[in-house]
Amino acid sequence: MTTLEDVVFLGDKIPTEVLRILPVLPHISTRSISKVITLVVVYLTGELDKHKQELTIPLNNQLESELTKNFANVKKKKKSDEQNVEYAIKTGVFSVVFTGFYYIYRAAIRQRLSVTDLTDQLTKLTIPDELIKFVVQTYEKKREDFIIMSEKTTSWFNHVVDVRWRVDVTISTSVMTRVLKPVLHVQLELSNGDIRMMELSVQQFHELRLAVATVLNDMHSIQNHPIMQIQEKL
Repeated sequence: MTTLEDVVFLGDKIPTEVLRILPVLPHISTRSISKVITLVVVYLTGELDKHKQELTIPLNNQLESELTKNFANVKKKKKSDEQNVEYAIKTGVFSVVFTGFYYIYRAAIRQRLSVTDLTDQLTKLTIPDELIKFVVQTYEKKREDFIIMSEKTTSWFNHVVDVRWRVDVTISTSVMTRVLKPVLHVQLELSNGDIRMMELSVQQFHELRLAVATVLNDMHSIQNHPIMQIQEKL
């Protein structure tokens, strides 16, 4: 049985913007959601003009109407689902759905996910099957355009593509007959082809772990800051 913990392409923590659309999607028709996804794709390829932006107002009204009507017919409602639906209606259903799928596409593009991997991750994310099919089709069709556009608009830094390591134990030296001191050797291959080597003692390795954990914690704090919750709007 899969859970949301199995979703890894969005990072170690699923963005709130994505979590908010999950209770909303089952109550809106695939046809209506597909219109929003189409605009996300157009936006990511840099082709969203003023004419297409004008379509968002009637589309938002349609989404809100479907969501309100269909969710009202649900007999057993979860408190969290009610809160997310109320938030979507208050904020704008189009804005919430658009932002959620924007995060999904952006993560898939950054990770260079294959069609198979994207399908698997969306399934684990509990996206309805019909929407998964539509998302995957648009992603496969526009994947190269996404990558080209992202390379034009993003400053890329070299990143790690491969890690190799081994542990050596110094048994003895010319001075000491019994040392038994472990040393960690790490080789990092960067995206530009550079190879970096590190030799770490046990203490240095734990210091590195602490530094990485501190950075991740700081990143979470920044992500949860109120100013970072501002949604991108058309």
